[in-house]
Formats: sequence, C-alpha cells, structure tokens
Amino acid sequence: MKEFSRTGMRFAGGTGSCVSDTYTARDGIHRYREIACYVEGTHGGSVLVVATPIQSGNPGESLVEQAVDSYVAE
Repeated sequence: MKEFSRTGMRFAGGTGSCVSDTYTARDGIHRYREIACYVEGTHGGSVLVVATPIQSGNPGESLVEQAVDSYVAE
C-alpha cells in the first residue's frame, strides 16, 4: 500500500488530482486507507473520497482503487 499524490489523472468525463493517505481512528486501534480526489468535468468540479479499513491481506484495498477508477465526472 503506497501513499501518493498525483495530478492530471484521467477520469471518464474529466481530469483530476488525487492523494492517498493512511490514518488511525481516534480510538488508536482502527487504521484506514483513504483516497481523495478533486475532479473537473464538463459541468464543474466534484470531490471523491473513498476509504477502507486496513487489515492484513486487505481485499478492500483493491475495492477502493476500483471505486476511484470507475468514477465518472459530469
């Protein structure tokens, strides 16, 4: 799981910038991976934020990336 910051990413209907981060909840136990993007489409901008709990062998991580990849800007 690599953290990143990218600009000029292509989305269906637009382009955007995304950052990835990991964080621990206030309880100090639960950890999450988050991807946040600002996407410009033909009708304006939108924000996309997706997160998943981090677990060993986390199958949810690929779901986060799939959610970002399938986003359609309008």
